[in-house]
Amino acid sequence: MWTHETLLRHLVAVMDERDRRYDERFDAQAVALTKAEASTERRLELLNEFKELAAQKDDNFVTKDVLSRAETSIDTRLKKLESRNDIGEGARTSRFAMWLWFSIGFSIAGALFAAAARALKL
Repeated sequence: MWTHETLLRHLVAVMDERDRRYDERFDAQAVALTKAEASTERRLELLNEFKELAAQKDDNFVTKDVLSRAETSIDTRLKKLESRNDIGEGARTSRFAMWLWFSIGFSIAGALFAAAARALKL
């Protein structure tokens, strides 16, 4: 049988239990929200890094202008070499041609290394 005191104690106990459950629920929500905020913050940091890398990518590539000038220089040297071979200066021409090809090769290698160094510099 319920008396006023037992009913009051029962209602207080039920309200205390509900308060405890609500506190646990709100605490769990706060923890979940903190984790979600941290995850979102990290995701945004990674996205910003990706945006910066995408903005810097143009600095890492050789431009058409630079490549065109290098190609013109190589073509000019090659035409000079071809004209000397056409004249037929003998062994002296062959040695000169060999050194010219070495210089062209080193020029190309130097240009490629410079482009690679710029690309890796980031």
